[in-house]
Amino acid sequence: MHPVNIDNTGAIARRAELQRRNQEIIANLARLTAVKTERDAARAAIDDITRKDAEALASWAASGARGEPPASDQKGRTSAAQKLAAAEAQAAAVDQAIEKLTQQHGELHAELQNVGREILVLRAQHIGRLLTDITARRREIEDERAVTDAIAGRLQAELFATDPRTGGDVTSELESLRVAWINTRGGQIDAEVTQRWAELAKDFPA
Repeated sequence: MHPVNIDNTGAIARRAELQRRNQEIIANLARLTAVKTERDAARAAIDDITRKDAEALASWAASGARGEPPASDQKGRTSAAQKLAAAEAQAAAVDQAIEKLTQQHGELHAELQNVGREILVLRAQHIGRLLTDITARRREIEDERAVTDAIAGRLQAELFATDPRTGGDVTSELESLRVAWINTRGGQIDAEVTQRWAELAKDFPA
């Protein structure tokens, strides 16, 4: 069976490179998102201090508001506020970086889809040529079988004319040989088809 030559190496290589770059962007987005959680943690710390201060004041008021009101956790609030300010400044840069990476991710995704469609077209062309080749080979077998049938028929007629009894025995043997030949040729084609499909899977990995 003739080889089906379709150059798909360029498309496969481009897809692999795009997939690699896409994974890098996804990893970078994950790291940047983790940085943004620091801002959320700083805000949560301030909210927690505010809640505790409020609870302390409520308890003081409920007990008759005797003496000085409880002092706020100024040290903790100052520390949390400083962390929040730094996180807010960093988050602004992170937001811009995430926006840029998200745009790149979208562009890469579109490129991957285009390359995927290109690979599908190449695969379809490969399969089409393979099926055409298989059809041609099977047609060759049919032509060969027609020739052998004609030869066998002529031999049978000549043998029957010479000796009907011997002709019958030889006819049975010829038929057995003909069937064995057809099975052998069909098996060869099936083996070649299996090999080509295996090569197809290798040439066009998922």
